[in-house]
Amino acid sequence: MKPTTATQANTLRERSTLDALRAEIHAGRTSGPRKNAEAVFARLQAKYEAQADSLVGRGSPRHLVAQIV
Repeated sequence: MKPTTATQANTLRERSTLDALRAEIHAGRTSGPRKNAEAVFARLQAKYEAQADSLVGRGSPRHLVAQIV
């Protein structure tokens, strides 16, 4: 087996990294049905607002809660 140069080693490493990223993208795409991003973000916003309310207390001004989160 011929020794590889640094450039060849870098090329192989980059190719391996790209192959791994492509495999992860493929796994994500085939993992299940897609979700609406707006619905996901709305759910997360409600979740974190509820957590902030529990930390600060009910009845807190919403603008202060938003600054804390």
